[in-house]
Amino acid sequence: MGGPADQDGSVRGNVFKGPEGWDLPLIALFVAMHGIILFNAICHEPGIGYDALEHLRYIESFSTYQLPTPAQTAEFFSPPLPYLLPATLRHYGVSLWGAAKSAQLFNVGYSLLLAWVLLMICEEMRPGERRLKWFALALLAMLPVYYRSFAFVRGEPLLAAMGVLVMHRTLRLARTDGATAGNALALGLALGLLVLSRQWGLLIVPPVVLFLIYQSWAGGGGMRLAGAAAAALSIGALLGGWFYLILLIDHGRITAFNRDDRVSFSLANQPAEFYFGTGGDALFAHPVRSAFPNQLFPMFYSDVWGDYWCYFDVYGRLRDPRRLISGPALTAAVTDPAANSTLETNLPGMSRYLGRVNLVSLPSSALLLAGMSLGAIYCFRLARSSAPRHVTGGALLFLAVLWTMAGYFWFMLVFLSHGKGEAIKGTYVLQIFPFVAILGAEQLVEIWQRHARAARALTFMLAVTAAHNLPVLFTRMTLR
Repeated sequence: MGGPADQDGSVRGNVFKGPEGWDLPLIALFVAMHGIILFNAICHEPGIGYDALEHLRYIESFSTYQLPTPAQTAEFFSPPLPYLLPATLRHYGVSLWGAAKSAQLFNVGYSLLLAWVLLMICEEMRPGERRLKWFALALLAMLPVYYRSFAFVRGEPLLAAMGVLVMHRTLRLARTDGATAGNALALGLALGLLVLSRQWGLLIVPPVVLFLIYQSWAGGGGMRLAGAAAAALSIGALLGGWFYLILLIDHGRITAFNRDDRVSFSLANQPAEFYFGTGGDALFAHPVRSAFPNQLFPMFYSDVWGDYWCYFDVYGRLRDPRRLISGPALTAAVTDPAANSTLETNLPGMSRYLGRVNLVSLPSSALLLAGMSLGAIYCFRLARSSAPRHVTGGALLFLAVLWTMAGYFWFMLVFLSHGKGEAIKGTYVLQIFPFVAILGAEQLVEIWQRHARAARALTFMLAVTAAHNLPVLFTRMTLR
């Protein structure tokens, strides 16, 4: 890379600059990606999104610098960090709408941080390999769920940024065997901010712990790495643990939620269609709300690549009175003759287009799944003491995805939504997509090294998919 080496063997310098100078295509991709995110932050109405009004109520109640109660917002169980800055603006007199709009603009900053650290992870895994950075950022930039999630007033954007930062600092700590106190402090701070961003962040902690234990025991890190890891975890617990202690005292568990219908975990809690439903013809024809309720694969796939729940690309506007409607209200209005006379919506045409998006995105999805398979292989290769850095990094990322998805699966089997599948949303596991993108890019680099012609063909196919899907990345939920 273009910079002198640090004492720990890392490289100082700009992630956009290599031995041959500035990487202009990578810079252009970075700028274009965040130009779209900024557009969405400006244009998307902050009151539109999953549980949007509850998140606005959180900002309102937290503006007094008191944690909200269940009576104030159904999001009372959410950690406060994502709401701190907009709540401060509200405290000093900014309107609630303005404070919520600021939250969307802060999301742009979180994405800038996330993308920057993602490129640092790629450099950590394969120093000087520009293709891994370019493919990783490109695969992330292709995912509509990323842009939709960063347009909402929620905690997941900050969580995803902190998750990427935790992965980078964990790899750096392991590679340097805990050489400096600064490495342990940086990881500890990142862990604390992670768990204060969203409860889903807790799912990233166990893979980090397991990885550092293994690196201390079998990876040659020894007691110095073990001590640094223990210090980092202690710092993270002190910084972020207080909120979960409050949940435990006030609500009886650290996984408090706004529903009291929790059931015991069992695979039998969900019907067969939840596991084996394929969506039928609707997957490529009409993949929007109510098309294939409570079918895990088609709903999750359609939410990642499109707008299954109708809060972003699919819009509804009532002309009298002039206001936006989304989600269940939109689907109800479409079939209501009384509302139809004043309803403007793109649902029929957009749903057909989203079906084509699902179809042309199959190769990209296959590449991401192949990357996950490669991550699993890297976990087995990690048992070799001489495993290269890209294997070590890929194994950690795979463990983070695997553990997160296991926790998410548990959630869907404990809090049921019979006949609807309302918990099946890509935004809920937003933090995995940067890791999946890196693993998919790693798979593409491996293909490139063995079969360059096949890799070029696959890259061209991805470019065609990105061009076809470009309109899905822009919000339609705006009164402007």
